[in-house]
Amino acid sequence: MIIYNILSKKEAQNTLEKLTGITWSEWKGIRDSYDRDQWSYEDDYIEDVLREKNVTLPSFYELEFVFSHVTTSANGCIDIRKYGLITHACQNNKTELCAFLHENGVAIDLSRRELHYFDKVFDVSYDRCPLEYMETEYAAWLVGRKLYYDYGICGFLSYGNTAYGGYVHRRPELLMNIDRLLKTDLADKWEDTHQPYEVIAHIGAKMVVCDGDERCDDQRKVMEYLMKAYWCAFSDNENIVLLRSEVEVPPENIWKVRPFEAWK
Repeated sequence: MIIYNILSKKEAQNTLEKLTGITWSEWKGIRDSYDRDQWSYEDDYIEDVLREKNVTLPSFYELEFVFSHVTTSANGCIDIRKYGLITHACQNNKTELCAFLHENGVAIDLSRRELHYFDKVFDVSYDRCPLEYMETEYAAWLVGRKLYYDYGICGFLSYGNTAYGGYVHRRPELLMNIDRLLKTDLADKWEDTHQPYEVIAHIGAKMVVCDGDERCDDQRKVMEYLMKAYWCAFSDNENIVLLRSEVEVPPENIWKVRPFEAWK
């Protein structure tokens, strides 16, 4: 197992060394020798360097990815510390999100594809997308998309300098969709009472959706992630990791939970 960690420049530098056996001082020289006139793409140049040095890369499935899951909590992420990162938190009674929804009159029945709001029931099936002018139907479809399509656990292999577009450091993305459907302000209520945290965890490569062509061969996958480490070793870049559907992260895979200070 090879720990793949690019959460900081220093960690990315260490990861580059572990993947290739090339020292960081050598990597700096390699970067300085990059000739843009000769090589249109830097990854082609790096592949050529590896061939010249007879570097054999490990298998993709030898990698153990370290990532940061950014979330929000009013109690220091007690539930995550106890149960780990779980899917469909909106319906799981172990989670802050489920309790918050119930306190505000919202209940989600995944098996029946329904969202209940006091005495109202909405069909949140993720079927054919309604026309956007069909306001209620379209808003319900957006909720369904989050529940039945975009529900996997995700995180960051590395951060950029600006906030992620989903603003997960403020509130769960699902709340924005629910607000659009119900004409509520749940997202604002959540943000007023919860603080941002990051959960540092690790997961095996077989649990990860490969960033790139899933059909490409093992070595091409490794090369994709080697280049992420390379770029992060020299500059700040955002790299997202998505776990496969239904994959959860047990508590023993969580290294630390701490307040998230970035993107303020």
